[in-house]
Amino acid sequence: MCHTQQDDIVESCYPGYPFANDEARLECLFRLYEKMTKSQT
Repeated sequence: MCHTQQDDIVESCYPGYPFANDEARLECLFRLYEKMTKSQT
């Protein structure tokens, strides 16, 4: 299995997949990070 296939498998778990571009991917990850850290305060 190549790295690209692994990326697709992992990314398919995130909302918004498939991502239009790297910016969309980062926005999704930052939203999830904010959600995770917000609940810890």
